[in-house]
Parts: sequence; structure tokens; C-alpha cells
Amino acid sequence: MFLVLKMGKFKTYLAGAFCPYDKFRDWRDFVSKRLDNPKIELVDPRYSSNQLCPATFTMDDMVKGVLGSPIIFHYKTRGYEDDGASWEHGGAFAYNIFQQQGLIKGKSKLIIYVDDTAVPFPLHSASASLTFSDLEVGIEFLNGLDSIKKEDYMKHWMDLLDRERAGE
Repeated sequence: MFLVLKMGKFKTYLAGAFCPYDKFRDWRDFVSKRLDNPKIELVDPRYSSNQLCPATFTMDDMVKGVLGSPIIFHYKTRGYEDDGASWEHGGAFAYNIFQQQGLIKGKSKLIIYVDDTAVPFPLHSASASLTFSDLEVGIEFLNGLDSIKKEDYMKHWMDLLDRERAGE
């Protein structure tokens, strides 16, 4: 965690099903291509864990990925259920509860939940710091993120909301 803050980069764990998006083999490839914020360092479980099979949830993802990242970017799309991503999201939320209760030291995790399904999963929405209904808007949020202090990222979120309301 110290290295992340010292280097000025925010590790961002990409939680979600291994599934295609648009013409990309996996939605994470789309995020990687569209992300242009030098402060964000993506943690892709396809390459950053010791798991042998992408469909296998491991403690590696939770410990190195979720707990080692100040930002959790959870994407859920139609037709692809992912219990592992739910565990990862829940782990980040539990971390935040323990941190707020003073049971563990550290800063709260910024949990960004993007759900483009017709009926978003209520527990994920309720336990996220921010929820979006479109992957591209979630990436736009990451691109403009300059700080993970709540007062800063909420201002950035409000700016996005104002632009949406204005039809930009």
C-alpha cells in the first residue's frame, strides 16, 4: 500500500466475469484500451494471480487483488454470472466495515460497481461507493479520477452527473 501512495498510482482491481465486451475478448481489454489516466494501475486477475484456470476463484485474487488495491472496479453484464466477483466485492465491503469500526487500520476501499443488466443486483449496488449502469461511463469516471478521498471523488462524480443532466 505504501508503494501505491508513494508512486501516486491507484491500484484498481478488475472484478467480474471473464466475458467478451463489444469486439474485445474480455471487458478488461476494453477498459485497458480506453483508460488514459496515468494514476490508475489496473490489476487484471487473468495475469496477476497464480490461478491456473480463469474460472477458479482463489485467495490470491482476494489477498493480492482486492485487499492490495484501494479501488475495486466490479463489472456485471447480462448473461454472465460470477460468484467470485461477488466474493471480491463482498470482501472489499467487509474491509470497509471493519476499517470504519476501527477493527483494522488502513483507508477505505473505493468500490465502483458497474451493472448493465436490466435488474441490478441490490446488494452490490448498496455496498458500492458508486454505481454506474454503463461500462463506458465507469471508465470515464476512472479517467477523471485524481484522488480517492471521498470529498474529491464525489465532486468528480457530481460533475459527471451534471454533464449527464445537461445532455453532454
